[in-house]
Amino acid sequence: MVQHFESARIYTTLKTDLLLHALDAVCSELDTHNVMPETGIIFEEEFGISEWLVVSLTDSLDVREKRLIWFLYALSSLNPTTRFFDRLCTWLSTTTITQLSAHTSKACRLSRIFINLCKAADDLGRARVFCYDLLRESTPTFRPVVILANFAYSWNSTLVLTSSTQPTPLPADNLILKSVQLIVKKLAQDHLHDRRIVISLAHLQKCCQWPPLQQIGNLVDFLDDLSSSILHPEFPKLKDQDPGK
Repeated sequence: MVQHFESARIYTTLKTDLLLHALDAVCSELDTHNVMPETGIIFEEEFGISEWLVVSLTDSLDVREKRLIWFLYALSSLNPTTRFFDRLCTWLSTTTITQLSAHTSKACRLSRIFINLCKAADDLGRARVFCYDLLRESTPTFRPVVILANFAYSWNSTLVLTSSTQPTPLPADNLILKSVQLIVKKLAQDHLHDRRIVISLAHLQKCCQWPPLQQIGNLVDFLDDLSSSILHPEFPKLKDQDPGK
């Protein structure tokens, strides 16, 4: 077992490109869903080796994807000083965006691996910034909304607005998510005839407590929030503590 772990360290340090190439090929061949079908209640389960390392995953996630997620997180855990996790997440997020138009199914698989790795590492900031980058860099079709539905299903905290009843709310906490909601609203209105949009919106509303489209604010509301954030007396101090800035 020790020899196996040592080999894994050497492999991930020196052969990351080969690993990513293999991951790309595997995700191209899988036949899993673009977005998880509506199945009622969502359950979480611990997946992995109980005596060593487990990750919390949605129970209906395809077992092949579960194995990939666990394997990649295990490699990252074995190599905390090699920046393997950063490089892996960067590759996953970039490839998801570049593959989204031509290979939507593959992009969905990559996005689920990405969000579940962020979830395992409790890296909420990285996940939320990717949501904004996805909408900013993708072609304005239904496809980015499908990716967000996968995020909602896998780790709903990524897309849940911070409650304004918290003792010291910082308006900037919700700016990324409000901008995401605003863009999703526009995409949904443009493609509401598409069943994939309907399913994706259902996931966002159910898992992340998103309001109906007509209750999502408009650009003027967002600009008001942005102004309030900049003028907030605690903004200079609190923004430095915001993991998603």
